[in-house]
Amino acid sequence: MKNSNLILINQGSDARSAWADVAIRGARLVVSPELAGRLLERYPSLALHACKTSSFGDRLVGALLPHALEHLAIDLLVAKHPGEVFAGNTRWLRREEQTMRIRISLPKEGGSAPVERAFSEALLQLNGLMADIPRQID
Repeated sequence: MKNSNLILINQGSDARSAWADVAIRGARLVVSPELAGRLLERYPSLALHACKTSSFGDRLVGALLPHALEHLAIDLLVAKHPGEVFAGNTRWLRREEQTMRIRISLPKEGGSAPVERAFSEALLQLNGLMADIPRQID
């Protein structure tokens, strides 16, 4: 089995949010300590994201990969839409197929396109950061 890849399999939007269905392919389901270090080195503000009852930095190691993708996409959105606040969530869509749905609120202007671009860029970045990390079975 090769290293994990997150694959965008579907996306859409409604009046308040955009969503992406992401499949996890490979051995890794969760963020390893090495991947967490790489993410925080490149995107240090991820550590400060609010996440349930703590910061995402406290939850990053061991977080499901699509949950990390959600926070990375939000980080990219905040960089392009300063002063706006984005909310998101990630939930299992089909656990047996390792597919999750990520939903993120829309910016004040631009509709779903900025969120869809953020999903695509975050997917590219996260897959790139995982590319040479030795595989592991979670």
